[in-house]
Amino acid sequence: MPTFSLSDIRFLLSRVNGTYLPEELNGAAPLGPTGIRNVQGLGNNTGDMNKPGFWFGAGDTLFTRLTFNRLTDPLKKNDIISAPFANTPRGVDGNNNPYKVTIGNTVTVNGQTMDALNPRNISNLIADSSNSIGFSKQNASFKLFDDPTGRISPTSGAINPLAYSNWMSQFGQFFDHGLDFVAKGVDGKFSATLMPGDSIYSQSATSITSSRNNTVNVTIGDGSSDDLLQKLGILAVGTPQAGDIVSWKVTSTLTKPSVSNGAYTFEGTLVLNNTLIKIAAMDEQDLASQINLWTATTGVTATLTPFPAVAGVSEPGAYNLTLTPARAESFNQTSPFVDLSQNYGSDMSRTVFLREYISATPGVTTSITDITTGRLLNAGATTGDLVGNSGMADWTQVKANAAKLGIILHDADITGIPQIAVDNYGHMILDANGMPQLVAIHKVTGDIVYIKDTTLANNANIAANASDYVLLTTKHAFLNDMGIGLPGLDDAGAWNGRDLKTSYTGSSQFIPPGFNLQAALGEHLVSGDGRLNENIGLTAV
Repeated sequence: MPTFSLSDIRFLLSRVNGTYLPEELNGAAPLGPTGIRNVQGLGNNTGDMNKPGFWFGAGDTLFTRLTFNRLTDPLKKNDIISAPFANTPRGVDGNNNPYKVTIGNTVTVNGQTMDALNPRNISNLIADSSNSIGFSKQNASFKLFDDPTGRISPTSGAINPLAYSNWMSQFGQFFDHGLDFVAKGVDGKFSATLMPGDSIYSQSATSITSSRNNTVNVTIGDGSSDDLLQKLGILAVGTPQAGDIVSWKVTSTLTKPSVSNGAYTFEGTLVLNNTLIKIAAMDEQDLASQINLWTATTGVTATLTPFPAVAGVSEPGAYNLTLTPARAESFNQTSPFVDLSQNYGSDMSRTVFLREYISATPGVTTSITDITTGRLLNAGATTGDLVGNSGMADWTQVKANAAKLGIILHDADITGIPQIAVDNYGHMILDANGMPQLVAIHKVTGDIVYIKDTTLANNANIAANASDYVLLTTKHAFLNDMGIGLPGLDDAGAWNGRDLKTSYTGSSQFIPPGFNLQAALGEHLVSGDGRLNENIGLTAV
């Protein structure tokens, strides 16, 4: 059983009441050794967002780099290792097809043909002693040979005394999941050519393809204020934003001249790399400072250069606003501390959905604090002394649990967790019934409204013009590994609105007619970082 001191109870009571302790000086005082850790890792060293320690160890920040970056180093980016990745565009081409990095079996360097650094071949060299697939003698000498009592090096004869244990590998995977997680699927594809002797090689499968790790880009998201984007020069005057604006390159624009009259010159919402930034700036310098306050979690730095007046191009007082992404760097979606984030996640919105709630008593006014049990959501199974409180919850149970808060989730939300509305201090903004709310943003004005149903048209306050709004989501998914290929929302044979059908009527060769997609997705287990369905061993840990 956990032990709580009087200071712990005092701190918890203050948070339940939505207040600070007197000695916290409304959040301005340095943090003491007591209290509750922020699940994302924010502010655990200082409560001052302007200080570097505010972001230390937080999820959704860039990986700490200890060495140089091969993809940007002038001496390394064109060598055999880096060139295929550094010189292949990221994202999709003009036909919306992902750019692909292809690694073959050989490569020519300085007129000589040599083995390429093909990861599939390297894997076979290290781990597969039963398959000789035509490697050079030099590389073959590095192969390791299996032995029932351990692994023996063919070069040194050294023996690993620990017999191979698959359980140990699963625990290692579980442990690693609590330290790092890189998103994929936006930057493009990677393809590794297979050798004819490879066990998975066939006439129809001569390569294996996967997604590249996502790297920092500059994405101006739907929901940014059009007036603000036009003032920044990102949109032409009178031109509305049509979807996300994505670029992996430095983005430079010319601002409109500042006219300071006591009101904010730049005002509105800026959705930068899925981070909602509320801009209220007196001038360009103030604007850049407000954008850069969030650099740790956007990966983008704003700089300004005075721009001369050019007839027909710029007016007096214009600035060249440059948004520079952290080139070839990636975000760590989990907080890297060893703190069981695999179980409860690294973003505040996810924890709201993973907490267990009881159904409100009919006719009795209740708030979220009245129906919170303090436990993680579970499958309701019985194991030993845990009667009705055991097992991992699945997607169907997560949706039903959210409904107890009045929040309606749909199957389409599986890949993007809706953002729970919070104030500047991280406290939930509750509705009139004391329950949490979700956030939608007007695509043109950037105005924020609070909703309860992720299908926007189902919310009475915006139903008449729901298409003018966009649902704000976190940078995380409920599920990152699925045993089914989730069809696109444009597949009418798979979807009924934003929920999957119970009987598939489409024409996909990968989904049999009549297949119950809704039930198949609903059986997936959901936990902290959405990866526990990768294999049975990982789920067991």
